[in-house]
Amino acid sequence: LQALDLPAETLGAYRTLSLPGITVSVQEMVDGLRDIAGEATVQKIEWEHDPFIQRIVGSWPSLFNTVRATELGFVADESIKSIIQSFIDDDL
Repeated sequence: LQALDLPAETLGAYRTLSLPGITVSVQEMVDGLRDIAGEATVQKIEWEHDPFIQRIVGSWPSLFNTVRATELGFVADESIKSIIQSFIDDDL
């Protein structure tokens, strides 16, 4: 929605943005899920190492320059809990 209201000239010819975000570990994701949805939900997680997925995720950069997006009014989510709660509210 933020991008919808931006005039085309604001973006110029370069229309790709790295959006601001948060950094969390898998454990922090699970802890957030537990706090929001309970232990019974967390117990449904099936822990399985997948080398293919690990290679994909391992190739992602750990830091992004999000200055341009921030200057255009984009903001990072508040926390992993707010992301989980938004998913529940919007999609479940």
